[in-house]
Amino acid sequence: MTQPGENADPIGDHVHSPVAGIVHRYPDRVLFKLVHVCAVYCRFCFRREMVGPERRPRFPRRLSRGARLYPHPFRNMEVILTGGDPLMLPPSRLAEIMADLAAIDHVRIVRVHTRVPVADPARLSGEMIAALKVQGVTTWVALHANHPRELTKKARAACAGMIDAGIPW
Repeated sequence: MTQPGENADPIGDHVHSPVAGIVHRYPDRVLFKLVHVCAVYCRFCFRREMVGPERRPRFPRRLSRGARLYPHPFRNMEVILTGGDPLMLPPSRLAEIMADLAAIDHVRIVRVHTRVPVADPARLSGEMIAALKVQGVTTWVALHANHPRELTKKARAACAGMIDAGIPW
């Protein structure tokens, strides 16, 4: 809930969102808000207006549909997956999204922003890691951690599994 004096869109996504679920702030990258849930809900979240159990995702089911709805030439080298937290998706759904992105000629990098390795490291199963590793694009993972104490043995092991699969953090 927005209080008087607060901005419902603190980082200005709406002005750069030509299509629901897509933010195009910079010419060489586009941000896809794929999911409305997170492993944990941070009190300082920039996208709190669109995440939480009562919210519904607005991103098209198939990425190709999202690209067709997008009014600008879809010529971005980098696609950033966010939400919510994209690693809250089932591995099969994440694999579909990654395959759709790899099929777009000019997409070279997929960057995934997540807190899952520190909030729920068990979600980073072999199936999840395989879903992120797709031929044709380089996957980077941006880990959102608030404090070094979050990097428990399990969290570090989850990150090591990604690194061992060739996915840099």
